[in-house]
Amino acid sequence: MTTYAPRTRVARPATDRQVAYAEALLLQVTGPDNFDEARLALAERGGLATVDAASRTIDALRTQAAAMRTQAPRAAAPRAAATEALALGMYRRDGEVYRVVASRAGRPYAKRLDPATGKFDYAAGAIRTLTAADRMSLSEAAEYGRAIGRCCVCGATLTDPESVARGIGPVCGGRV
Repeated sequence: MTTYAPRTRVARPATDRQVAYAEALLLQVTGPDNFDEARLALAERGGLATVDAASRTIDALRTQAAAMRTQAPRAAAPRAAATEALALGMYRRDGEVYRVVASRAGRPYAKRLDPATGKFDYAAGAIRTLTAADRMSLSEAAEYGRAIGRCCVCGATLTDPESVARGIGPVCGGRV
């Protein structure tokens, strides 16, 4: 009869991913000012020494981080504040002309004017780069319209001599 020795469980050291994740959670929970002290205390307790200890530490930190998120009111994202300040209308940034319009849900988004065709196409992410300082005045819109021969508000080709001289159509002049 063969007898086997009982298996001893070898404690494996924590993985690099576990340590990195635990440190990221610790930073969320403690903040940058107390992070170094908290990391040192965690190391002294052996909280990241083994796979099992790291797993328990991660669970505890995730619970703390979740509790903090539910207690603290969410701050508005900076992007949302920037886009709310933009009025609907014409904008010019880096030589491109954009028209800011509202979606059906009321959120603003930007369309880029193709000067060759006069069509406005959705410009993904452009709304986040535009600022109130980029908004075009009536004179800037007229100057751009004279340069490309199109109304920059609607994209129509300017054919009427008065509109060509103004650089913007008569209806669109009141929209800018």
